[in-house]
Amino acid sequence: CLRDLWFYAALVTSELLRHNHIRSIENHRRHQFLGVLRSTLSSRTHITLQA
Repeated sequence: CLRDLWFYAALVTSELLRHNHIRSIENHRRHQFLGVLRSTLSSRTHITLQA
């Protein structure tokens, strides 16, 4: 019974860790995307201001 409890606890912990990992990857991609978007927009405005 105790082994089942340990197994369940390990399963829940690994699921939570994997969920957090996926969410952090998504946040990282979103930050990268926003950074690229911001740099593209700023370079475009810079070109427009120069022209």
